[in-house]
Parts: sequence; structure tokens; C-alpha cells
Amino acid sequence: MRRPLAALPAILIAGALLIAGCSSPSGHSAATASPSAAATGAGSAAAGGSGALPATIAGYDAQKLTWRPCHKGFQCARLLVPFDYQRPGWRRFSLPVIKLPASDPAPKGLLGKWTSTNAWGEPMNLELTRIGDNRYQAVSYFKAKPGEREAYPFTVSRHGSRWYLSAKVPARFGGHFTIAGFEITDKHELVVYNLDIEQINQARGQEILSGEGFQTDDGDGVLVNNAMDQVFSYLDDPANSDVFVEAVRYQRLAKSK
Repeated sequence: MRRPLAALPAILIAGALLIAGCSSPSGHSAATASPSAAATGAGSAAAGGSGALPATIAGYDAQKLTWRPCHKGFQCARLLVPFDYQRPGWRRFSLPVIKLPASDPAPKGLLGKWTSTNAWGEPMNLELTRIGDNRYQAVSYFKAKPGEREAYPFTVSRHGSRWYLSAKVPARFGGHFTIAGFEITDKHELVVYNLDIEQINQARGQEILSGEGFQTDDGDGVLVNNAMDQVFSYLDDPANSDVFVEAVRYQRLAKSK
């Protein structure tokens, strides 16, 4: 059965780079952090840096946390907390904290209706809408079958000069995320770039990236388990620009929202 390749995540699964969850700095899954710890982690940056240990309440409040990628897009850190707030210079303990960084807003011109033609010459449409704060949804369908639609929530982020989209893949793939590049050209076209599996596997062979391959109905994929900063360091490197392969090109169907 031919699927409407207008669906952004459907395209990506065929040559997916799935980002695995990472361990927190303590070596435990970020999911083990308590709700109160998660709430505490909503602040700005993280501790664990060099310098004297805090001995006053003001010193604890001034901690600069060192956030690290940990669990499926979350960031983890450890916060020093006094055992007794009446005696802040006495004993202290390290509290694991977790946060989910806000994604970037979509670039101007991304949202709206797009059209393209798949490999079999079938016209297909794509509708991109906002469903929350910096959260979006892609709805794709064949022009001949407007009632048969597929919807995929996604987020976007920018690193250097490149835009990325991220979408959660089906549960059978472990609840990981897939990422790909995209751009809006000077001709107002939306171009989505898949990640070349051979290039990713070559990076694995060179131990630049680590992970394992897997099979889907749409083709081969790779589960990458590096930290997100390592993944983006590889993708952002101009020397690796050929890892991005054009997957589909859309034209504007109507005025953007």
C-alpha cells in the first residue's frame, strides 16, 4: 500500500535517525526524578560547576546548573540543597532535577497548506498548523482521497544556520524521536531533508556516533544513542553537509497562516 509521503514523519521513518534517551549525570534514568525534583529543575542553568560549595541561602540560590541531555529530549542536572535551611553551612545533598527545554517557534512561512507529487505521480497535500506553544501538527493526504488523513505532532529547532524538525515515532520503535532538516527556499518552497543512512552508518563505524540499525516496513533505520549535543555537533559540521538528502519538495498551496 502506498502511503502519502507528504507526511513528514512518514518520510523520516524510511531513513530515520532515531534519538535514544540518555542517562542522567547520576547514571539513573531521568524518569526516576520525583515530581518535586522536576518542578525544582524549571529554573535556568545547573550546578556542579567549580568553586566553593554554597554556605548561605543566597549561595544556594545563585547556583549555576550544568544542564546535560538525558532522557528523550529532556535535560538533567544536579542541584545542591541544604539538609537544614536554618543551618545552610552544615550538611548538603545533591538533588536530581529535570526539564524539557522549550522548542523554537516555527520560521515565518512554514505554517499553512503545501502541495507536492509523490514518486508515483500522485498529487498530495500537507497542512501544517500550530497546536500549542511551539508545538505543531502535520496533516497529510492524497488529493484524490481527502478523507484519508494522517496527523503527526512535531516541533522545530534551529542550530546554526539549519532548521530541524522532530517527531515522536510509533511506540513499537521504543518511543524515541526522529529528526530531519528542512528549509524554506527563496522560491517559497518547503524542502525536507532526510538523513542518509550510509553516512550515519559510516559515522558509527568511525565511532563519531554510536547506535544500532533496525528494520521497518519503509526501509532501514538507525537508532542513535549519543547525547543530543553530540548529535547536533555532527549534523551542524559543514564537513557533514552531505548527510542531508532531499526527501520531498513542496510548493505553497495557499497563503501561510
